[in-house]
Amino acid sequence: MDPPTAAQQSLRAYDIAPALESYEIPVDTYISQNSSDQLVGVLGTAVIIHQDRVLLIQRVADDDYPDLWEVPGGVADDGETIIECVVRELREETSLRASAISTMLGEFEWEDSIPVSSSHPRRGKWKIFTFLVVVDGLNEDHLDITLDSREHKAFLWVTDKEVGSDLCGDVTLDWISLNQKEAILTAFKKVSTAV
Repeated sequence: MDPPTAAQQSLRAYDIAPALESYEIPVDTYISQNSSDQLVGVLGTAVIIHQDRVLLIQRVADDDYPDLWEVPGGVADDGETIIECVVRELREETSLRASAISTMLGEFEWEDSIPVSSSHPRRGKWKIFTFLVVVDGLNEDHLDITLDSREHKAFLWVTDKEVGSDLCGDVTLDWISLNQKEAILTAFKKVSTAV
């Protein structure tokens, strides 16, 4: 796929670090170019760090992976690029707007073994891409978070030490994935060395 043209880039409401332009590939193209991986889909996730804390959101009790903590993200739609997925899911799940996709934090595979249902027809091997994302208003004291109550019921701003200990105050952080926890800790290291 060709890199975005200057006109396409000017229509984008967010910046992408030059090293990440390769993730501006439609997910269906990515899957077909990696057919030996036998992927059923791609997920994109966004790590947001504000005032030395990461945003975590807790899944609702009556959905897949009930009550687990995660960063914003989700399944890429057909025709959507990996980065567009991250930006859209961030907005849908938290109401935050991405202003820049700055760093790739991790890429890993995940095997979804929950039985197939009409609401979740694709089960199998997924590729998950996690990025450090800058959001509008990041320099303000407070970020307004509005959760999609069909998917998430709570949010926390958590320090690196709390992530490492799986405990924020009296809240136990039960993770959707230990890979995601590691990506968050990587993000804290990258942010602290950039200062």
